[in-house]
Amino acid sequence: MPTLHRNPHFTLIHHVASDYVALVRTAAAFDTHEDVVRSLEQCARALRPVHAETSGILLDWRLGPLSTDPRVHELLVQGSDPFINRFARKALLVLTPVGAMQGARIVRVQSTTNPVIFNDEAQAIAYLTDR
Repeated sequence: MPTLHRNPHFTLIHHVASDYVALVRTAAAFDTHEDVVRSLEQCARALRPVHAETSGILLDWRLGPLSTDPRVHELLVQGSDPFINRFARKALLVLTPVGAMQGARIVRVQSTTNPVIFNDEAQAIAYLTDR
């Protein structure tokens, strides 16, 4: 499981044998909107060598602080949709029912990725690795 990238807001882990990548949100809040953009640009660069067309991506948002800033949500979607859409299977993993509702609303209103939303890690991984 090589770590492809780490910054204060995200850790990117490639589960090579299981053929998925985990984009794990850390507990660090974004200090500025520029932090969102910069962090996701770094992740996008780190993902370039991954064969996303046949792989899954797990968006593990469990540690991320809830945000009410609509601009942060918009920047997260704009910065991540282009690389998330490259993946064959997409799963969003959240911790709470509130997180699931917030994630579903953001995906429905702003995103084109259409990930399946889970609050159980084993179920999310089973979905990503099921061919």
